[in-house]
Amino acid sequence: MKSVNDYFNEKETPNMYKFYRNGVWGRNMKSTYVTKTNPSHFSMVTGYYQETHGVVGSIMFDPLFNETFTQNTKGSKWWDNGLSIPIWNANQMAAQQRFSYASSWPGSLEAIGGQRAHYIDSFVNHLKWENAIDKTIKLMLDKKTPVNLALVHYDEPEETAQDYGPFSNETKQQIKQVDKLIGYLLDSLSKSNLLNDTNIMIVSDHGMAEVHFENLIDLSKITNKSLYRLFGSSPVFNVLANEGKKDLVYKMLVNASKNNHFVVYKREEVPKEYHYSNHRRILDFVIEAEEGYFFSEKKEKWFPHKYFGAHGYNNSLFSMR
Repeated sequence: MKSVNDYFNEKETPNMYKFYRNGVWGRNMKSTYVTKTNPSHFSMVTGYYQETHGVVGSIMFDPLFNETFTQNTKGSKWWDNGLSIPIWNANQMAAQQRFSYASSWPGSLEAIGGQRAHYIDSFVNHLKWENAIDKTIKLMLDKKTPVNLALVHYDEPEETAQDYGPFSNETKQQIKQVDKLIGYLLDSLSKSNLLNDTNIMIVSDHGMAEVHFENLIDLSKITNKSLYRLFGSSPVFNVLANEGKKDLVYKMLVNASKNNHFVVYKREEVPKEYHYSNHRRILDFVIEAEEGYFFSEKKEKWFPHKYFGAHGYNNSLFSMR
């Protein structure tokens, strides 16, 4: 079985291979469910499942606020539940003269518990990532407020893998570029006499599965979409039934799922291992496409090839690790 875990080898990714040989490699680590960017990133820095920290999707509806969160939504209320303490805040709370840097990390722009990382950057253009590394080193060497914890998010190879598929030549080239950036980081730390005093963790928020266009699921053709609203992003959606239509919508979705490669869960019946049921932003039902299938009403013009990459599936799948 092909897997994104097969990206790494001594010839193509020598810098990441060094980590594999000389450090620790968590080959079977799992993301949290849903395997999406914002929720997974926030789980990594808080230590909580998504049903606890409340960031349950990249697009989500909050019945209490009666508002929808999207990638462009601002406001601490979406991230600060009064319980979560992201690691950049925990680091600064642990002792004086500890300073965090968060670059392009989901949630870092908002005050949580009234605090932010001492240094923050919004999303950085990946074409200038050597500059982001340079800034990280500079902040670590600052004489007055030196950074002792830096979290830096890079959006490749995800963006390319989504457009071209996880095993495309285009994605493989981005993997090589990531490896070069890791080499640049190691060289920069070494030249600054920081390498031996720095712990480095390279993590991913999720994996990627290949989807062929014949595996698109068009809900508009097999359900009456006027009876419900969808929140989230394929291949997993939260479903909010119209008032008084909950039973009807459930029966309709279950019937549609029988021959169309997806499953339907009532919120209270979502598998326990998902840890994805005990939050108000998880709505009436959760629908999840099978690996390699994708909810979409769009045409093939979306993407340059006959397949693309997708994530969000069951976090136990090897492709999502």
